Amino acid sequence: MRPETILKAVSNKTGISIEDIKSESQKYEIQYARNMYCYCCQELRPYLSASVKKIMLLINRKHSTFYNAVSTMKGFIEVDNVVNSEAVSILRKLIPKNEKVRCNPCKAIFLTV
Repeated sequence: MRPETILKAVSNKTGISIEDIKSESQKYEIQYARNMYCYCCQELRPYLSASVKKIMLLINRKHSTFYNAVSTMKGFIEVDNVVNSEAVSILRKLIPKNEKVRCNPCKAIFLTV
């Protein structure tokens, strides 16, 4: 799987264009989509053929931003059912068929949906 595939899935689900996700904008909605992209990349790392550096170059960010974004999304997912459902929806579309899912923060909900 390629990071571009994840970026497209996040863009489709959040309604934020790929160009906006790659932009310098600090609007909440755009940062949210960026963070969701990083979180999904982290959860799908076993299926990705790219390093964190390459994942972040795709959205014009430094690789150190990745870990902060993942941490931020994990916090949101643990307390917000809407964010959790959105992450689950994106991951379900991207995980290869017949694979067991080990999505850490949303594990219980993800496995029962």
